Amino acid sequence: MGVRGTKDWVQNYKKYREIINVFEAHTKTHGFDQINPSILENASLFSRSVGEDSDIMNKEMFYVISKESNSMDTVLRPEFTTSVIRALLESNSIQNKKVSYYGPVFRHNRPQKGRLREFTQLGCEVLEDSPYVDADVILCAYKIVKDLDINISIKINTLGSKETLNTYIKEIESLFYKLKHEDCTDFVNLKENSASKNTKDFEEGPRKSEKLTEIINKIKSFDIKNPIRILDKMSSKEKVLLNIPKISDFLDKESLDRFSKVCIALKEMKVPFEVDPYLVRGLDYYKHTVFEFEDESESLGKSILGGGCYQGLVKSLGGPDINGVGWSFGLERMALLINTDKLSEENIIAVIPINKTSKAEKEISIEGENLEKSKQNNPEESEAEKEHILNNIYVMKVAEKIRKNINKNSDIKLILFHDEWKKSMKKLSKINPSMIVFCGKEERNEMKITIKNCSTKEQKNISYDDIETVLV
Repeated sequence: MGVRGTKDWVQNYKKYREIINVFEAHTKTHGFDQINPSILENASLFSRSVGEDSDIMNKEMFYVISKESNSMDTVLRPEFTTSVIRALLESNSIQNKKVSYYGPVFRHNRPQKGRLREFTQLGCEVLEDSPYVDADVILCAYKIVKDLDINISIKINTLGSKETLNTYIKEIESLFYKLKHEDCTDFVNLKENSASKNTKDFEEGPRKSEKLTEIINKIKSFDIKNPIRILDKMSSKEKVLLNIPKISDFLDKESLDRFSKVCIALKEMKVPFEVDPYLVRGLDYYKHTVFEFEDESESLGKSILGGGCYQGLVKSLGGPDINGVGWSFGLERMALLINTDKLSEENIIAVIPINKTSKAEKEISIEGENLEKSKQNNPEESEAEKEHILNNIYVMKVAEKIRKNINKNSDIKLILFHDEWKKSMKKLSKINPSMIVFCGKEERNEMKITIKNCSTKEQKNISYDDIETVLV
């Protein structure tokens, strides 16, 4: 039995490959270079980036125990952004870099639908500070999800600069402190009697009071040292009901102007989005633009892709004081939202020998006493086996000639059969090929092949030397 919280790439491989292909196609046209940092990292790397008191550090890290020292200084990569920055710094290629990536990451979460302990993360990072770069990476992500035919809504917000965010954090921290340590009866009554139109989604009366109390008890269970992480775990409706201050009320002019440019660029590029004044991201390094792509079906919860701008991350890892922006999503989670019927069909060419013998897989030594004895004892069977060998070798040559003419960037998949005729036909019915290439004794003797177009049902003979025309 496999390890709990992991998933083998077997049944859903086609979905995974489709997502990766779409991801690679769009990140390439947006100018990203693909890299692959090490899976093993120093634990201290993430304490500097995501924060000592983050869930990743405190609850979700997979530590590797050293046999020599019994220490736990090494971890399995829990996220990519920090590893990417580390890799770029060590390779002296940090300036103005655009990179994409995909690979396994590890989180010690409670396994559930769409949440695994080992999952594949795909994403990108741009080490450049510009509102138009923010818009471009959101555009890239939007095109990927759109091509996968997944219904999403895009929520964006700005956290402002480090200074404005710190002011906002102090305000939220003060509110959460009161909710955590003081009697909240008056607070609940005040909110319950308020006529805020934003709370229309909640029932009035006892139900609203119960919901308020439930939210406050939830906050009481958290460590309020980092209120942004608490906000990140709350729904927008919960924030509205508590009348949480909006960060937009704390932004300076420069931050507002920057965010305005992001919104204008997205509108001009026809990217649909909604500004969510309560949207935050839970990791310490996020500043300015943040965004999430939400699954409209809500079959997996809300967010399926997220990202934003980061400040101070590169510097905290020993690099220059430069900013960046990026996003990521989980492959296995995204695959659950893909309609299998809408996956692009594989372009399969099947190459089949016409073997009349029923002893297709009989083990034969071409040289030596076994073959000689077979010829002496049963000449007809020996002749049939010889034809079987020659046919299979001929189809191998045909298949290899086709392979050599397949463009490396094409989507053609060649499947070579070695079974006797009935078995080949049975297998063929399961793979739905676009073209079948037949090779029997007649074709072999005349150095030809018979090809059948499965869409048009057209069938014709061509010369072995003209095999490249099969792919036209």
